[in-house]
Amino acid sequence: MTDSSKISVIVIGAGSMAENIFPAIDADHVELLAFVDERPDMQGRELFATTIVALDHALALSFDYILVACRPADFVMTRLREDHNIPEEKIISLDFEKLLPASSPRQMYSTVHSIIKKYLKKTPGLSRALNLEILLKSHWISRFIEPEAGRSPRVDVSVQNRYLISDAQLGEYEDMILYRFLHNVENGFYVDVGCSDPLFMSVTNFFYSRGWSGINVDPRPEAMHKYDGVRSRDINCCLALSSENATKPFWVCKNGNLSTMDKDTVERLIKFPPNGNALYFIETSMDARTLTSLLDEHRPDGDIHFLKVDVEKHEKEVLQGMDFNKYRPWMLVVESTLPTTHVPCFEEWEHLITDFGYDFIMQQGINRYYISHEKKEELIAACVNQKLQPFLPRAHANLFFGM
Repeated sequence: MTDSSKISVIVIGAGSMAENIFPAIDADHVELLAFVDERPDMQGRELFATTIVALDHALALSFDYILVACRPADFVMTRLREDHNIPEEKIISLDFEKLLPASSPRQMYSTVHSIIKKYLKKTPGLSRALNLEILLKSHWISRFIEPEAGRSPRVDVSVQNRYLISDAQLGEYEDMILYRFLHNVENGFYVDVGCSDPLFMSVTNFFYSRGWSGINVDPRPEAMHKYDGVRSRDINCCLALSSENATKPFWVCKNGNLSTMDKDTVERLIKFPPNGNALYFIETSMDARTLTSLLDEHRPDGDIHFLKVDVEKHEKEVLQGMDFNKYRPWMLVVESTLPTTHVPCFEEWEHLITDFGYDFIMQQGINRYYISHEKKEELIAACVNQKLQPFLPRAHANLFFGM
């Protein structure tokens, strides 16, 4: 039974976009009926005390609007109109990034405020369904805002001193886990293979802000362009890594962050797209090199405090190209499930790590963590003996404390 005094909405998507935008949904004016996710392993779960259901289940409900909080939003909206006969005026995209000028990755606060406010006013009821001020503080939107000259973001220093702020993916928190073991390291060094974004869902931004530096690797020019001017201390490499120095096929995902060198993954994602949203790939080729050759060039000496590998089912090949006798990262964090799922796939590559003196220590979400034999006692002691400091995800810190 819906509350007739409120706007009833369905949210398509139960990922990071939905999680970041949810706090801006005004509970005084909105009744949130359901989140939609087409992955069977997600259905039946709850997100913010609201059940995640399949699309057909959601569309059987009585609703005023459908909020599309996933990508590709255009495809989802077309599917809703053409396959399910949902009137266009009832479907609203929350992919606000597409509203912003493509000429610059960041805009002034006043510009973003004006653009989104104008967009919200086009839809009756939407302007009161979403709190614009809270929306602009969400990490999903605030990452596109350039602080105005002479004006610093509002920061509650007492909160900043009390909490660590995680920039990693919600629910994974790789940076916080690594920091538990590596908090005694000053000016450390990381290698991030499959780095994607320097700020949003970044494993390394937390460490960079504490004086660390490292090597960031991603084969997509549009990803590495974001590092320009943001990571001046880092070595930023737009290239592919694999098991050998050779030309390799590479499938570019044109409407998502799922580009990969693994053909089986492409075929699976086309056949079973995440959230039911079709993905589009273009096959090309890239000159790949081994991780060992990259380190020979850029880090022949010196400690590597952690190596992170997240390359959409190409982890085995990247690890095959790493000489663990020559280079000994203290810790490893490797994505261990099939992309967009929680189905384990680490069995095919874990021996490439454990056979060379690394011990598995934990699994959190989609990642598995390892420590080298020679550093295990030291790092576990550092983790156990520290005074734990609580942390907040960046999205929540932005929302509640303006950090």
